[in-house]
Parts: sequence; structure tokens; C-alpha cells
Amino acid sequence: MAFGNSPLGLENEPDNGGWERWAYGVIAPLPIAGLALLWMISRRADLHDKVKTVLHGTDAVALGLTALFLAFALHFYFFWRLSENPKLRQCYFVGTALSALGLIIGMLYMIWCFLRLFIL
Repeated sequence: MAFGNSPLGLENEPDNGGWERWAYGVIAPLPIAGLALLWMISRRADLHDKVKTVLHGTDAVALGLTALFLAFALHFYFFWRLSENPKLRQCYFVGTALSALGLIIGMLYMIWCFLRLFIL
């Protein structure tokens, strides 16, 4: 198989006016950004799984920033990359890269927060 021929069709970009641009670039990031802003403003994040975990203060703000960077990464990658505006298409990589960097830093801090929560 030659490089670039993906069996999943990942090299095929949807058309510029397709629903994928709006669904993945605007609709999907909105609830993520809304939840992130809620956590940052209230400085409280309730995470429910088998055990209820509550983050307060700086930890909740850091989780909110991490989620906000995820929303930005989705928006830049799917909306700007598929935009009809050539300037947005040229700059999508910078926005995606900066969002991914913020997401990685935020995830590393969140791993530290959860380890600190369960160890101490």
C-alpha cells in the first residue's frame, strides 16, 4: 500500500460546504466549550464515574482550560481547514498546533492533579 492511501479514506477531505465542517468544527466544540467555561467560572468540576470526584479552585480551572483547548483544536482543524477562505485554510495548522500544545500541557497537569488527589 502506497503512502497516503488509507483504507479508511482519511486522505479524502469532505467538500467545503459539507455538514462535516459545521458538525465537527462548530456543533461538537460548543458543548465542550460550554462545560469548560462552567468549570472555569464556578471553579468547581464534578466528575461522575464509579466514584464521584470533585475538583475545586485551580484544579477545576485547569480542567476547564484543557477542555477549552480541546474545543479550540476541533474548531481549528475541522472548521478552518475546510473553510472557503484561503487565509483561514493557510492558518489552520498554527491554530491546531497551538491548541494541541495547550491540550497536552493541560492533560499533563490534570494527570498530576488526579495523581495528587488519589495519592495524598
